[in-house]
Amino acid sequence: MNQTIRSLLQTIFVGGLLSVGSINFAQERPAELKPWTEQMRSRYENLLLRDWNPQRPDHVAVTRVAKARFPVIDVHNHIEAPRDPASLDQAIAEMDAANVRTVVALTCGWEATLQRNIDELAGRFPGRFLICTQVDINSIDAPNFTETAVERLREAKRMGAVGIKFRKDLGCYLKDRTGSYVAVNDSRFDAVWDAAGKLGLPVMIHVADPIAFFQPWDEKNPAYPKLLKNPAFYFHGPDWAGTMRFTHDELLQQFEDILARFPETTFCGLHYASLEHDFERLSSLLDKHPNLLIETGARNWTLGIKPNSGRKFALRYQDRIMFGTDMRIDRAGYERFFRTLETDDDNIESDLSWGTVHGIHLPDEVLEKIYRKNAMKLFGLKE
Repeated sequence: MNQTIRSLLQTIFVGGLLSVGSINFAQERPAELKPWTEQMRSRYENLLLRDWNPQRPDHVAVTRVAKARFPVIDVHNHIEAPRDPASLDQAIAEMDAANVRTVVALTCGWEATLQRNIDELAGRFPGRFLICTQVDINSIDAPNFTETAVERLREAKRMGAVGIKFRKDLGCYLKDRTGSYVAVNDSRFDAVWDAAGKLGLPVMIHVADPIAFFQPWDEKNPAYPKLLKNPAFYFHGPDWAGTMRFTHDELLQQFEDILARFPETTFCGLHYASLEHDFERLSSLLDKHPNLLIETGARNWTLGIKPNSGRKFALRYQDRIMFGTDMRIDRAGYERFFRTLETDDDNIESDLSWGTVHGIHLPDEVLEKIYRKNAMKLFGLKE
């Protein structure tokens, strides 16, 4: 380069920097600026994290999916026979609007309560509701607990129940007379798991909870605002009585123990078996235990918050994932799930306190399996 030109460019470049520097930094700030910044900070610094509800400014396409592409079986719902039977008509209308063919009512009790739910749900609306029974785990200390539980399962099967529901109380809340928490793989339930397999009743089981509920409640915890609203969801360390609780890992190990010891019993790990944060471990669990299925209840964001690995996971385990919501029957709520599975939209609504949910646009053959075919196989339903 000509020396004259090089000198000229250096002069322009250095002069430009000095000029910019003199404009941006040489001028003194107004004396009022610091008091004003302190005033603004004091005005807005008291917003509580639990009240922070940021609205994303991004303008992106929204694909409405009011009706699922295929008829849906929602395997995770808690509808029960209402005091006002007319409210069931509204539930059916919401199901029809969303193309939800069947809802599985998980928490329908046992004996007389179970019979009432069977009569008023499945009886009034054939084909629209499937009914699951439960085990009275609060009677764990009764001398005949196991025998009573197994006999009630046999009776529930005769009454028309299609499965058994276990809440996260087992492992997270239930204590026995010793004051200790009852493990998921407590031997007093062995006969129940065995009977379920022999009766052909799949076990719909909620083990643990999101991993954040088992981590220290501090500035690093992604569930911080949710725990402020629901402190009873906090399972880290000792409880209010000083009793040590199971860790997330311990609960999953207990669950894997019963999966291994009762291979003839089919288990459905609700909420992605509480491993929605770790596809690697969840994949290992599914690979090792062919008697395990999972469902999507209350986790419409699981696949979409990490859309690349989420889509790969759904494709790989398309025969093991079922559609569930764990919400009231509502077409708007269903649509969030449909958009995540069917579209390639960004910024899909969710109940996350952080993170962006994207659509994963699954192929039709995979959608149909997740929406209904896997559940039809599990519950022995025909077209």
